Amino acid sequence: KYIKYLEPEIEIIENYHQKISEKMPKDVKFIDGNTFENFEQLLTQLKGDKYYIDIWATWCGPCKVEFKHNNKLDSLLKVNNYKKLLISVDNPEAEKKCKDDIKYYNLVGLNIMASKKLYLDLFNNYDVQSIPKYFILDEKGNLIKNAPKPSNLNKLNEMLK
Repeated sequence: KYIKYLEPEIEIIENYHQKISEKMPKDVKFIDGNTFENFEQLLTQLKGDKYYIDIWATWCGPCKVEFKHNNKLDSLLKVNNYKKLLISVDNPEAEKKCKDDIKYYNLVGLNIMASKKLYLDLFNNYDVQSIPKYFILDEKGNLIKNAPKPSNLNKLNEMLK
């Protein structure tokens, strides 16, 4: 008599395991986070392109809620010629879980697991004391902190233009 209540939850779990067993989406690219001493070095490497930067972690519930808006966000970024950079602030031991979440949530774009040095620089110098956190980087290397989150697409659209 309880199966009708359990089946929807079981389907979610089955769907998760199905997605993480698949290959990494082709539009997902990785950068080694250990190659950067600080965020400024990463931003310098990205100069010349426009990026929407999403700082997240596998343990962050609000981050995962925002991922539900990824399809609309990706469309908005494409129309405005922005790329997406996703920075995971997970511990190195969570690399597999991070990659599983990238598959599950289809986090296309440039992905990086922040090194301890990069994370500390974000925390100390860029006000990343809570996540999710969003930035916008223009092609000249100018950084806008506290960009609108994906669930606020109207405000983000205004800012990107």
